[in-house]
Amino acid sequence: MLQNFEPDHPTHLLHLTVHGIRDFLETNSYLVTLKVSDDILELLGDIEADGRKSLTSDDAEKIGFLYRTLFRVIKAEVSEDIVWSFTEKRLGVEKLREDVSALFAEGVFSSLPQDTRFDFSEAGKCISFERPTAAAFHLMRGLEAFIRHFYVVSVRRGRLKDNNWFRIVQHMSDKKVLDKSVCNHLQHIRDNFRNPTAHPDKFYDIEEAQDLFSLTVEVANRLVGHEKWSNA
Repeated sequence: MLQNFEPDHPTHLLHLTVHGIRDFLETNSYLVTLKVSDDILELLGDIEADGRKSLTSDDAEKIGFLYRTLFRVIKAEVSEDIVWSFTEKRLGVEKLREDVSALFAEGVFSSLPQDTRFDFSEAGKCISFERPTAAAFHLMRGLEAFIRHFYVVSVRRGRLKDNNWFRIVQHMSDKKVLDKSVCNHLQHIRDNFRNPTAHPDKFYDIEEAQDLFSLTVEVANRLVGHEKWSNA
């Protein structure tokens, strides 16, 4: 959500978030809040017109102010509506929705690449809102981005041009960057979760999505704790 946008956050993620919010407001006829969101849309337009690929500190400050304004307005507009009723989850609804970093080992989440943090946060929200298949998609996309980033950090010479999951993990195994057991684990996730998740006939239930979230957290914890990452 908008409150999570920081300096250096990619502009394309702001674009997706702003238009997603406006689509939600329009679909649910929250017309007052939709009108207020014009200010955020205008700011987005200015950023994109200027060609900035990431947010400045001034952008982040303005977005924070506009988010607080938008929140007050929509809170008033939906005061008589029941927006959502959450059911408790094994991983904890509050953490999934508001502080997904608390589900990782200390210091791990903040060390992850920005796009990966975004996807993992979205996965937490999807689970809390009972959207398990969407959560699985975000988890696998975020993990793949992290594996590619880990590869670039840990393999400084002779890197493959192809950033295919299977090939780069195999290359790290061949170069003994990662233990074979870790590489086998990553390939297991690719074969049994990442690849099926990309297919339209695969659907997850809420328990499977939480299991996959826990599996992804375990992998992230191990890779961030690896000496190649720590010394990068």
